[in-house]
Amino acid sequence: MSPHRDPADRPLFGRWRYVFATEEWTIEPELLELFDAGSDDVHDLAPLVERIPEPARTEYVARLGEAIESRTGFAGQYPMRTDSRGMAVFALVGDVVRDDDGNAVELRGYSTDVTEEVRVATRAAVDAATRHRRAIEQVKGALMVTYRIDEVTAFALVRQQSNMHNVKLNVLSEHVSRAMGAAPRGGRVPLMELIEGVGRRLSGGHDDLPPGSHQIAT
Repeated sequence: MSPHRDPADRPLFGRWRYVFATEEWTIEPELLELFDAGSDDVHDLAPLVERIPEPARTEYVARLGEAIESRTGFAGQYPMRTDSRGMAVFALVGDVVRDDDGNAVELRGYSTDVTEEVRVATRAAVDAATRHRRAIEQVKGALMVTYRIDEVTAFALVRQQSNMHNVKLNVLSEHVSRAMGAAPRGGRVPLMELIEGVGRRLSGGHDDLPPGSHQIAT
């Protein structure tokens, strides 16, 4: 296994298997290369497990042990320290292979590097949370200015409407924020009525506000 191999030539995934009768692991050389963990032993799982940081390592060992004990499939996603790429994230998926009599013979599966996919998904989640936070802060600020109340009271009012209409706080805030942005100056609807109307609409109830009147009283 060459530690200096071009990343473009690195295997996309590798296979592994565990034989129940012999309790022996077999890890394909391609997978060892993908793990980039300085190990060439295709039958020793320990060096790889040691590279999983806590608390993920404890979870991995427990879930894998349960799969082996109960003869069931195994799937998970765990970080692992590599030699040349630092911390990477690998997905592991395994199924139980049975003989003609239905007896569990092997736990067989494959692993692949999902580091980039996790990074993209995490960034998207952070961006979404940031967008939601902006909407919540905007609604809170509007309430504080309109009714001359403090931040805690403003947040309590938004959360109260969220609970009352059984609509997630971030969803309610996003819709209220858009409604406020679309409202021309001199609108007729007080802010709290606007929030209540949006909450009723999102929860499937009747909106008492006339069409086109989702505007803030100024």
